[in-house]
Amino acid sequence: MRKNVLKALPELLSQGVIDEATAKKIEAYYLDTTTTGSQKILLIFAILGALLVGMGIILIIAHNWDSLSTAARLVLSFTPLFLTQLLLIYFWIKKSSSQPLTESVSILNFFAVPVCLSLISQIYHMASGLDAFLLTWLFLTWPLIFFPGSKMVRLLFIIVATWYGCELRYFTFEGDIPMWFLPLIAIPFLHFIFQNENKAQDYLTAWLLGISITIMAGAFIKSYHWLLFPLYILLFSIFYLSGQLYSGNRKKLFWQNPWLSFGQLGFAICCFLLAYDFYWNSKPSAFPDLTTFVSSPEVVQLIFFIFLLSVGIHLLIRYKGWKYIFPELSGSLIMIILIFIFFTLPIPFKTGVIAANIILFTSGVFYLVMGIKEKDFARTNFGLICICAITIARFFDQDISFIIRGLVFILMGAGFFTANYFIVKKQKTT
Repeated sequence: MRKNVLKALPELLSQGVIDEATAKKIEAYYLDTTTTGSQKILLIFAILGALLVGMGIILIIAHNWDSLSTAARLVLSFTPLFLTQLLLIYFWIKKSSSQPLTESVSILNFFAVPVCLSLISQIYHMASGLDAFLLTWLFLTWPLIFFPGSKMVRLLFIIVATWYGCELRYFTFEGDIPMWFLPLIAIPFLHFIFQNENKAQDYLTAWLLGISITIMAGAFIKSYHWLLFPLYILLFSIFYLSGQLYSGNRKKLFWQNPWLSFGQLGFAICCFLLAYDFYWNSKPSAFPDLTTFVSSPEVVQLIFFIFLLSVGIHLLIRYKGWKYIFPELSGSLIMIILIFIFFTLPIPFKTGVIAANIILFTSGVFYLVMGIKEKDFARTNFGLICICAITIARFFDQDISFIIRGLVFILMGAGFFTANYFIVKKQKTT
């Protein structure tokens, strides 16, 4: 298509369809998009090349490692790190505009740090756990995420940070994650994401960061496991508020607003799980000691999330109004209040199960109605999925005949078709 448009420009000029200034703008636009596409391909191969070069150097050094002296080993350990750092300083001073070159050197520097740490530990026989090694790696490469053009390094940094949290709390259960670790990781990335909100790679960073924070949030749970769902509901509410503030007054696609999508999807999953009685049956026989409870990491994290939620609600009301608070956030607040009432007062556990079913079903109806009204396929189908999920779950819990189940499945399938057809029809008429 691009070639056809460029070929047609002389004819359009001669026929007087467009003027010369417009023709130059069209030509500049298509040439710019071609350059951007070529840079993306070059960037991919530069990253792959950097990884292969790094692995090749490590293999060559490893083959001759035993025959080297201690001094030679030290020099080889630090050489990749120093060379890549010198190159990065050079690019920073010269303000290099070559993203593939900057990205590849940044990746080499990111992996040169753990290689250097490993070799030094091997030379001097310094034993340390994997969690300490990962934390040191993160601290030494933390400034690298601020380097211009090192977007792939940010993704790698998030992966290593998640690995550290999982190693400490999910794999070995041998240590505690510092409370300052999560904000230290999240704040720089939030800055970059909100500053570069229209680029696909920043959407990927936002999705990956959302997954990482979700995994890491559960790592702080130690003694009071019943606080798991309130913490996650608060977290997904914060994601939702961030998504509303992030989008401004512009309508974004599902994948273009990871925070909003993550918040809505996460809350729906929490409600779906709370619609079963396994969580409500885990109520402790007695409420814990208040002093111990208040000073626990779970409560500290809970207070921190409540503070963030309060700030988010204030900003959302100030810049976008009350209509974005209710009813989408009302379900989250009702669910959190109900959980705390249930675990502090003697009320039947069925109350929580029924409330979770009602909230998820109501949310589904709300998303369905709003999706049809706004001609939004993603919101409409998300509402239908919420309604179908809770309906199917309750059908398998009850002793209902297969004929009725089959009819309900047919009705749900017809609902999907009708809703989407109705949106397509509305889009054609407007």
